[in-house]
Amino acid sequence: MRRFTLIALLALALVITLSLGTAAQVQVQVWHSMSMGYGMEFIEEMGEKFNAENPDIQVEIVYSGGYQPSMQSAQAALAAGDPPNVAMFEQTRGAAFVDAGAVLDLEPYFEKTDWLDFDDFFPGLQTAAKYDGIIYSIPYNTSTPLLYYNKELFAEAGLEGPPETWDDLLEYSKILTEELGVKGIDFYTWGWLFETFIGQNGARILNEDKTEFIFNSPEAVEAMQFCQDMVHEYQVATWGSGAEGYDLFFGGQIAMTIRSTAALQSNIGNANFDLGVAKLPYNTEPYAAIGGANFFMFDTGTEEQKEASWKFLTYLMEPENFGQFAMNTGYQVAYRTAYEHPALQAFFEEEPRATVTYQQLDYAHPRPQVPFWGEVHSELGWLFDQMFAEQADIQESLDAVVATGNRLLRVYGMTD
Repeated sequence: MRRFTLIALLALALVITLSLGTAAQVQVQVWHSMSMGYGMEFIEEMGEKFNAENPDIQVEIVYSGGYQPSMQSAQAALAAGDPPNVAMFEQTRGAAFVDAGAVLDLEPYFEKTDWLDFDDFFPGLQTAAKYDGIIYSIPYNTSTPLLYYNKELFAEAGLEGPPETWDDLLEYSKILTEELGVKGIDFYTWGWLFETFIGQNGARILNEDKTEFIFNSPEAVEAMQFCQDMVHEYQVATWGSGAEGYDLFFGGQIAMTIRSTAALQSNIGNANFDLGVAKLPYNTEPYAAIGGANFFMFDTGTEEQKEASWKFLTYLMEPENFGQFAMNTGYQVAYRTAYEHPALQAFFEEEPRATVTYQQLDYAHPRPQVPFWGEVHSELGWLFDQMFAEQADIQESLDAVVATGNRLLRVYGMTD
């Protein structure tokens, strides 16, 4: 009987000890939007390694869906008073949470992290991480669009090198269509490529003080007219969903496509031909929209949870870890020291196509940072259909979308 009692007491003590150990752990929940093949496996592995190295912290990695569903889930969680500690938002989605006062100013965290200097981040990515001059996010899975092209089709058509200008793009597409019967390029539903194309012709989405949408300017109209003409007047381009365009490209029915650098490693693996990667062709000026997403820290939980959240984020940002992420996907590292890390530089020597996205950083621009951009973005889907399915007047269509945007600026009190 005494032996049984002693064993029971020892078992109880063990349970209490384990319970206390578990209770002592700081629990942190991290939401992300990176799907299979686009970083999901890597961040889950990083979470496991971090937890093993930091037994006092338990990070839970949660895939919260694509960019739009993830934003909606975070809004619902915030409304319910239970947001995650850390969330990843696409470049245009974070502004809504800043506007709501729901996320933390990260400047104090950067100030006490000696090895990670915000000034070391590439300038365009710094701008994308700030709202009204304050650092609210940390760039992680950032990207620019790239021109992918089929070198074998180019060679067969007698073309050398990728197109550098819109004139080249049109001329190459004509030759490819006439000589080989393939389309030159595809267009998919407007989003960051709308911003990119009009930017390449000198147009912008907003005026400098963000009080007026101006993407119905003559420069924007000319850019969209060029795209519409590629499809309908010259019949050397196609349009449709992103998935269909990808299938046509890898099936050799389209010679060029503009897709994210995030898909670089996936595209290399999927191509059964010599895959070329190049900077984007442009008209009056080089321009690339910054895509991908940043991490935000919600103003929730204890100070210990906030510190643990930052510790995990900086773990991801360590030069070697960040470089491994870039090598596994095609996403960019966001700051110079990580870019210069020997392991990443050695990878670039073996795979120079991975450097192309960095060559565009000097003219990479943040996407619109207004809390309601998602609503305007939906209208751009309508614009896409008007342009290509209905062959509608470009000026009238752009005027309609701009009117919606400017009405929302007034609703949000961002204009007089």
